[in-house]
Amino acid sequence: TDSPEAIANFIQFYFAQAEMEMAENLATGLFSDGTTNSKEIDGLEGAVDDTTVLATYAGLARSANTFLNSVVDSSTTTLTWAALQSVFGRAAEGGRHITIIASRQEQYNRYLALTELGQRFPVQAGGHDEQLASAGFTNALFNNVPWVVDSHVFDGPNTSNSAILGLNEDYIYWAVSPRADFYLEDFQTPVNQDAMVA
Repeated sequence: TDSPEAIANFIQFYFAQAEMEMAENLATGLFSDGTTNSKEIDGLEGAVDDTTVLATYAGLARSANTFLNSVVDSSTTTLTWAALQSVFGRAAEGGRHITIIASRQEQYNRYLALTELGQRFPVQAGGHDEQLASAGFTNALFNNVPWVVDSHVFDGPNTSNSAILGLNEDYIYWAVSPRADFYLEDFQTPVNQDAMVA
């Protein structure tokens, strides 16, 4: 694959494919419940819960430690401004509130449709977060909080649509063991093969 006659560098293709697959697996884990597949990380479906998915989290019973319970609206069947505002307000505590909203595309589209219904002129939703936009994340704002799309967001109570996650990033931490983080070692050639591994 490294000769002048090579049409493509298959090693580069394989690495690119492996990186994309690893990113996909990590994203799936980030939104998982952490119990369906015991090899996945503790994802948001288990962390952002009201005891519907997990009765305990981090070894604590949610019934005895109600501060672990999230605000979940399982009764709203049609997305409305009033429903969004109600959950947004119920999720605020001590001057702290949601800092980012995530859903799959269909819920994002419903939100955009709500913003356009209230406008007298046919324009797009009123604003976006510049930092997220410059990083390549299309987003709209709800109460000045960016709303982003991720295809990995789990189903909501109505399983035909995704959940709409309102998260406060001040309380979400990405913990990685320094002994088990991703890294690439130098390539080595096995003694019995015309190949390289890393």
